[in-house]
Amino acid sequence: MKTIKSITIEELFGSYNHHIEFKQQEDITILLGQNGIGKTSILKILDMLFNHQLSLLTQIPFKKTTIVFDNDLELIIKLVNGTSEQAFDYEFSTGDWIEATRCSIIANNVKTVLRNARNYISDRYKNDEDVWIDRKTGAWMTGEELVWQIMSENSLFSFDSEEIYPMFLYRLIDDVNVNFIHTNRLQTQLASVIPGRAISKGIVEYQNTLDIIAVEMKERLERVKKQYGQRAAELDQTYPYRLVENLATPKFSKAELHNQTSLLEEQEAKRIRLVEAGLLKLKNQEMKPLKTDSQSPYVLKAISIFVSDLREKFSILDEELERIELFRELINSRFLRKKVIVDDEMGIEVVSTINDKEIPLSKLSSGEQHLLVLYYDMIFRYPAGTLLLIDEPEISLHISWQKKFIPEMKRIMTINQMKAIIATHSPSLIGRYWGITEELDKDLNDANKNNDANID
Repeated sequence: MKTIKSITIEELFGSYNHHIEFKQQEDITILLGQNGIGKTSILKILDMLFNHQLSLLTQIPFKKTTIVFDNDLELIIKLVNGTSEQAFDYEFSTGDWIEATRCSIIANNVKTVLRNARNYISDRYKNDEDVWIDRKTGAWMTGEELVWQIMSENSLFSFDSEEIYPMFLYRLIDDVNVNFIHTNRLQTQLASVIPGRAISKGIVEYQNTLDIIAVEMKERLERVKKQYGQRAAELDQTYPYRLVENLATPKFSKAELHNQTSLLEEQEAKRIRLVEAGLLKLKNQEMKPLKTDSQSPYVLKAISIFVSDLREKFSILDEELERIELFRELINSRFLRKKVIVDDEMGIEVVSTINDKEIPLSKLSSGEQHLLVLYYDMIFRYPAGTLLLIDEPEISLHISWQKKFIPEMKRIMTINQMKAIIATHSPSLIGRYWGITEELDKDLNDANKNNDANID
């Protein structure tokens, strides 16, 4: 999988030049700068580029963007036409300019493919000017995204991928998995899906993101517990046969006996953790201590197989357990007189530590809601290898919370094996991590200081 080595943007908004070097040995890069110099636009460019939204790049004015990958391949995006805000056209090419294409060409290609696919576009999707709307989910998508969506849904529809992008572009962008966490993260915007109402970009509805992630967590727990149940059933069905086969050599040494006792204690302790994490239900008979001081070699052999099966069953839940425990630890270390609980009934709920009463997620403070959404996104939503783009994570967070954010985020990046680019205004959030920070307005500030000196 490729990683981005550097990005250079010339004349962003006609004014700003930025060069950012990403330290390959670091999992986080911080972009610091004042309002209006393009921090968010840099994240948007990366998001559009690597998520098949190239037609949307025409909304951001710049002269040239050069992205260098870790294998030293280059992707150059150069303005070739743009005299007004509605007339931008960009050319994509490799560093040698042997292969190239344009936004306008891609847009026409998409229209042609969609015309050919019109018999496969169900009533679920509605065209609204330059976007498509999924009536079922309310999600908006570009024509480029719809093409891939149709192909994933209908095996009868296929097309040559080079009918949209030339192959050189796929080779450069398809091996980078990018996800963007926007500033407006507490509300998820949905297009109107009410029957009989005209669907329009001017008519939108919103759903509390916390309600969405609570449902997601419930479904996530159901999926992983189903995997656990399937494997547990397989082991339980074969247990008698494996026991009989192993009774031919039932002898145990004292060391082996001690080892089995320790392993059993470990698994019982792990069972408690799994119950607390919402991954297992508590059953009284399961929690009774199992006597391991029997002198019967047959009993000890049965215990040995039982312990081995427990380890295998619980291992299915290991990754989810680690994520849930980290999520609860980080959130509960911040919350005052309340704690977050994960379970298969509510997904995510918050209760008072004073009277154990449930606190509706919508009643949490803005900072608490932002923290829940941010940490849920980073811990649960994205696969290993993701490049995560986060815009202004400091929103609504107290300074003391900001100071903890980068160290805690580094723990999350390590567990999920991800990298992140953060755009921020806050030196408090950066704390001692200036070594991974790119100051986008440093040259601008130096110029302002010189101007102030000349005025004096």
